[in-house]
Amino acid sequence: MTMRHTSNQPIGKLTETRVDREERFKVERRQDMLILLEHLSHSQEATVKMILACLYDIGTINFANNRIAFGPLNRMLKSIAKYPKPLAIVIGFWWFKKHCPGLIAKWLSSQIEFKPLKLPKKVEEGLGEVDATSNLEMKVQEREVKQLRSQVRLLAGGLVLAIAFLGGTTAWLGYKLQLAQTPAREVAPKARLYDSP
Repeated sequence: MTMRHTSNQPIGKLTETRVDREERFKVERRQDMLILLEHLSHSQEATVKMILACLYDIGTINFANNRIAFGPLNRMLKSIAKYPKPLAIVIGFWWFKKHCPGLIAKWLSSQIEFKPLKLPKKVEEGLGEVDATSNLEMKVQEREVKQLRSQVRLLAGGLVLAIAFLGGTTAWLGYKLQLAQTPAREVAPKARLYDSP
């Protein structure tokens, strides 16, 4: 389908109206996404509250561990922190309904925007000044990385062998110890059938 150019409209106007329609369409779809996210937060209230409860539990443990180093006080804070949990969930759900659909919609929109990457000026200037010494340094670094990787593989293999040897030795010693601890049974000599009593 080709668009014809009419004499009443300049070519720039055709492109501008198409861009305007696309922008209007994108705005409408963002609003639809926001409405759907709001509906999701209302219809899945139990799920959101369970997620908030999990976040509350994790947050209280992290807070107690990072802010309070004294052991008894740390344990006491963790046990006390369970009491305001229902109130925190109610407040958290109210905040979630009010703010999160918009934040999620904005974040999702930012994930699909394709902006050209701009390098900092220093990087752009540095790209033009590549010389032989930097190439030599890169080769040296690559060789060092290869050597380190081979050393890691060697050490990992040695570790596996050492663990296998230790495991085998431990199992063998356990077996021998078990044999040593069991009482020896005395075996009575078998009576011969042709012997008389």
